[in-house]
Amino acid sequence: MKSEIFTFGLLASSLVMLAAIPLLNNNVSNIVMAQEYDKYRDSYYSQYPTDDKKYECRTGPFEGFFVSSVEFCKHIKFNDKDKKDNNRTGTQGPPGPAGPQGPQGIQGPPGANGTQGPPGIVNAELCPPDTDLENVFVLNGTTAESCNFETPSTGSLSVLKTVTCTPAIASLQPACDAIIAGTGAPSGQITPNDFNITVTGNNPNPSQFNGSSTAVVVTLDPGSYNVTDIGYPSVTDALSEIIDEFQGISTIIQTTTFSGDCTQILNNLQTATGTIAAGDSQICNIQNAFIINAMT
Repeated sequence: MKSEIFTFGLLASSLVMLAAIPLLNNNVSNIVMAQEYDKYRDSYYSQYPTDDKKYECRTGPFEGFFVSSVEFCKHIKFNDKDKKDNNRTGTQGPPGPAGPQGPQGIQGPPGANGTQGPPGIVNAELCPPDTDLENVFVLNGTTAESCNFETPSTGSLSVLKTVTCTPAIASLQPACDAIIAGTGAPSGQITPNDFNITVTGNNPNPSQFNGSSTAVVVTLDPGSYNVTDIGYPSVTDALSEIIDEFQGISTIIQTTTFSGDCTQILNNLQTATGTIAAGDSQICNIQNAFIINAMT
């Protein structure tokens, strides 16, 4: 009897334990799943299948990753911070630091020549007021260095000679034409070249020359000078031929007149005088006039 009671009790105990095992297994499974869930929730996932991560998530936030349980794919959720739209454009950040200097480029072709500029002024000085070149730049070390024009040490005297004739009556005009050079009269022509001009003074050059209707320039040092006009014998011979050739001529009067910067000397009608300064330019005109008088 005791043996039957022990056996019944042992069977009852076994039944109780068998009934409790599923509940115990269920609780243990829930605890393990919770632990697995917590274990893989943060970082235990993979992009490749492994022995312990062989389930690939098809949906959910870890779609495409391999995990150890499909429950990991179903129940992991992002927090509110992770749910924000990451495609939203943010505020422009500050510019980054400048990059390193790039290598120098290839040398380009030479450009065209520019327009020639005006010549520059080298070692120039501005002439002061009250000078010949006032407010003008001149170059040092050249002939234009001075701001005043160089004053010549001599003067220049231009001497001109002319010959004229005046008839007392119109009938004697052919005789005057014979006197004046270039009229084509057969004889008796008188030219400025038939007169000898002499200049005296301080070193005149030239001091003696033939008269000319083109100015002869004489240079001489400052001071007074004299100009004398004397006819060659050819003048007297020409006058005699004209008197012989043309009838009705009583006399032929010759006069010498000085004009310009030279003044005739009254007691010497063939000489004039003047005064010239350094750098001065003067003119002395000499005119020989012949006046033909008719017989009464």
